[in-house]
Amino acid sequence: MLDRYVFTLSFAFLFSVAELSNKDDGFPAPFYRVLSLENPPMEGKDVVILQNLLLRSPFVRPISTSGVYDRETSEAVASYQKRNGLPSNGVLNATTASLVLKQLMYDGYRDDHTVPSGYKFKVHVPVYKDRTIETNATLYDSNNKTFDLNSPEPDPKSFGPYPVIRAVKGLKGNAAIGKNKDDTFLSDYRSGILMHTGEWDHWNPSEPMPNSHGCIHVHPTDLKNIDDILVHKLGVVIHKNPFEENPYPYVPQGILSVEQIG
Repeated sequence: MLDRYVFTLSFAFLFSVAELSNKDDGFPAPFYRVLSLENPPMEGKDVVILQNLLLRSPFVRPISTSGVYDRETSEAVASYQKRNGLPSNGVLNATTASLVLKQLMYDGYRDDHTVPSGYKFKVHVPVYKDRTIETNATLYDSNNKTFDLNSPEPDPKSFGPYPVIRAVKGLKGNAAIGKNKDDTFLSDYRSGILMHTGEWDHWNPSEPMPNSHGCIHVHPTDLKNIDDILVHKLGVVIHKNPFEENPYPYVPQGILSVEQIG
C-alpha cells in the first residue's frame, strides 16, 4: 500500500499576514472591522480568533474564547497594546490587529509524520509565513482510518473537473482552534477549506498557481492523481458535495496537518 505521495500546492491559510488586507480599511485577514466594547456586545468569528491568539501572549491574563467582545477581552487587548507601546484603549483597530497576527500567529505546531487512529489518510502541509510561496504537501497513507472527498463543484473553470477534497478537521495549532477542546476552527467557523484545482486561462505548470483566496490550489494532474489514490487505493468514499452546509454532515475520512516551516 502507498506510503506517501508528494504534490505541489498553493496555500493561503487562515492566519496569513503576507498578502491579504481588506482594501477599504487596511485590516489584515481574517480581521475586517474595528472591535470594541459595546452594548450589546460585538460577537463573531473574528472575536473568537482574536481571543485564541491573545491567549498566546505573555502579556495577557487567561480569557474565555466565547466569541463575545466582553470586558475581559477589551482589557486583554488593552494590556497587549500597553506592553507593545500602543495606545491602550482596548479597541482592536487595524494597527493592533496587524501586530497580533505578526506576533501571535505562529502556533509552534510540529507534525509527527504519523496518521492518527480513526482516519484513512493525512495531508501534511508545510507552509511559509509568506503564503504566496508555493510548497510541497505530503499525502500519508495508513491502515487506520484519516480530509473528506466531495463530488465536483459545478464551476470547473474555478474548481476543476475532479472531486474536491474538503478539509473539515485539523489537528493542533491554528487548524484546531475552536470554542471547546474537541472543536476545530474549520468545522466551527466555515464549511471547510477546499483543496481543488481549476481550468486557468494561459497557465502552465511551470508558473505559480493563481491566488487560492483561502483555499488550497493544486496542480490539475496532481489532484487527479490524489483522487485516484484516495478512491482506488485507500477506499475513500466520494460524498455528495454539501457545499456551504454547516456543520459538515459526514464523518471526515482524512485530516489536515499544517506546519509553519519558515
